[in-house]
Amino acid sequence: MTAERIAHVPESRFGKWFLRTDVWETRVLDVAMDDLDRLIENRAASYPVIVDVGCGAGQSLRRLRERFAPELIVGIDIDLEMLRLSAAETCNLGLPGLSVKDIRSAT
Repeated sequence: MTAERIAHVPESRFGKWFLRTDVWETRVLDVAMDDLDRLIENRAASYPVIVDVGCGAGQSLRRLRERFAPELIVGIDIDLEMLRLSAAETCNLGLPGLSVKDIRSAT
């Protein structure tokens, strides 16, 4: 299957709004970060690269950087609007070593 033919269900306007709320951040992202931390055996202090597939508007990127101290974080998403928001979020947070990519061109 070529990248141009990737099928996906677009996020609804409600979903895009919800993904940027405090409820999403505290009830989903924080819990997911705790779960991820717990699931990693032999946890290292840092990792060279972290890939966030489905990065959305980029709320997880700061948390990933703080918790796992990677040299590079790559955020990938299929929704171009979400990628624009994610890129803006990285600029607002001053996150160096961060790359945001459209999944159709991420190779």
